[in-house]
Amino acid sequence: MTESSGAGGRGVFHDDFRLSITKALGDQLAEALTTLGRAPLNEENLSKLEERPGVYQLYVNDAFVYVGKADRKHKGLPGRLRNHLRKLSGRGNLDLADVTFSCLYVDEDFSALAPEQLLINHYKERGRDPVEQQRFREQGSWAEA
Repeated sequence: MTESSGAGGRGVFHDDFRLSITKALGDQLAEALTTLGRAPLNEENLSKLEERPGVYQLYVNDAFVYVGKADRKHKGLPGRLRNHLRKLSGRGNLDLADVTFSCLYVDEDFSALAPEQLLINHYKERGRDPVEQQRFREQGSWAEA
């Protein structure tokens, strides 16, 4: 005798399985970033990076605040991070000495999978949503509203 819970459900000899490659990739990216140290966001450190695409995380006072991606049009990771450095250097509400980053080079063909969004989803699932990415882009402020 066989049991079934109906169409597409669990039974004695069958079950549903959902493989989420994108979730697995997001988890792996996040894990790889946690193994890295952090460097101050300054020209000296940016000059050590290769002009390759990738993903990065920004921190203020050791608090994770932003995740982003860099592609070839930004001249890779150093170019994209320089954009942040320029924008943040003009803001009086932030001491650049408090801003650090970590980054991973990511192969170009991976960009179709939106690695930045994979990381955002990874952190949201764990209740660690980067602090209002839009507010960071617009204001560079992490203070509670």
